[in-house]
Amino acid sequence: MELDPAALIERLAELDRVLDNQSTAARQYVSQRNRAAGDAVRAEKDMRRRRDVARSGVRPADAAEMAELSAILRDAHRATSPPWESPSWFKLFRRVDVNGSGLISFDEFAKMVRSLLKLPTSLLSESRLEALWLALDADGSGLISSGEFGKLMRIGAPTPDSASASRHFVYGRNRAAGDAVRAEKDMRRRRDVARSGVRPADAAEMAELSAILRDAHRATSPPWESPSWFKLFRRVDVNGSGLISFDEFAKMVRSLLKLPTSLLSESRLEALWLALDADGSGLISSGEFGKLMRIGAPTPDSASASRHFVYGRNRAAGDAVRAEKDMRRRRDVARSGVRPADAAEMAELSAILRDAHRATSPPWESPSWFKLFRRVDVNGSGLISFDEFAKMVRSLLKLPTSLLSESRLEALWLALDADGSGLISSGEFGAFFKLSLLESRSERASIARLLRSRHCGGVVV
Repeated sequence: MELDPAALIERLAELDRVLDNQSTAARQYVSQRNRAAGDAVRAEKDMRRRRDVARSGVRPADAAEMAELSAILRDAHRATSPPWESPSWFKLFRRVDVNGSGLISFDEFAKMVRSLLKLPTSLLSESRLEALWLALDADGSGLISSGEFGKLMRIGAPTPDSASASRHFVYGRNRAAGDAVRAEKDMRRRRDVARSGVRPADAAEMAELSAILRDAHRATSPPWESPSWFKLFRRVDVNGSGLISFDEFAKMVRSLLKLPTSLLSESRLEALWLALDADGSGLISSGEFGKLMRIGAPTPDSASASRHFVYGRNRAAGDAVRAEKDMRRRRDVARSGVRPADAAEMAELSAILRDAHRATSPPWESPSWFKLFRRVDVNGSGLISFDEFAKMVRSLLKLPTSLLSESRLEALWLALDADGSGLISSGEFGAFFKLSLLESRSERASIARLLRSRHCGGVVV
């Protein structure tokens, strides 16, 4: 009995939804079961650990000891935190709270102290660590919460206001001192340049030097990123002031843009600097640098249009070469005497590919034939060639010829590429991939016929 193609497509969609729901439910069940089992084992272990600590005769730390130990932990936390990051006890807690429960055991607490805070027994003995734990775990649950840990870390800590004010004062003082030294150095540099007899670059030279810098910027930028003079400026504006000195400008030109003196001599670089630093401050702003980089630059519209034209032309040429190669490949396959796979073979091959897909998918991810297709559809056209299909089968699904011979692969391809275009669409691939899911033999046969038949304007002939 011939089935309606629309009904078959709806049936396939329904099967997709059922499989997704079943897969999600199964993953959630396994995850919950494993987590519950892990928590039970962990809780038992924690209780035993507490009993061992209690039996050792160690007494809980008193208030004075807690304050002292809090200071030790805070100092260690500050010493082990990156210099650009404010120490956060909550982040520290989360690093050992592996299951995100908001509770940690003694072993996790000890790991924090020994591995993260790097406190050796010479600074914090095992007995003192156990005494601290007993004081924190007052209810004897074998666990402490993030709140309890936070209270410990705040004992005797300076208030946020005073600590913040102190940090800002020191930072501001150091920055002001650094800026003063830098400004003095920049002024001296400018005087040295002026005394060397170099004259500021004129308009024509500025335009020429702008083009040199832009070309160098384009050449040193990653191919996937549009060159940005502002990002370039920020890379040398180390203090984020929006101003750079001659030394920083020279570093940009020599180190980042990689322009040697053979392309941009030192005297021309100094002439350019004198033209940019018109007020003699020894510094240029991001705005002044931006004006330089835009001299003679193409307008965004024309540049964008040019890029799109080149990209489109290259893509069209690549697609033409690829299409020709695919057609030749199909002719070679057809001449080899291989016949298109029939309905039974297609169902069998569908099952093989689906099993391989399931085996090669990460355990936390539901297998998706569409994602698999997209991985080989390199130009995003929604069509793949035989070579891409073969790459999928051999490289991604890791099916050797012992499980799927080359002749069977070619027979499958001929059945899928019924119109002889040398390409198959994502829809055709998806319909094939779901063949083995269909319960009815007549459904499988109908889908297989649809895939193997030639289509003319959507009508099967």
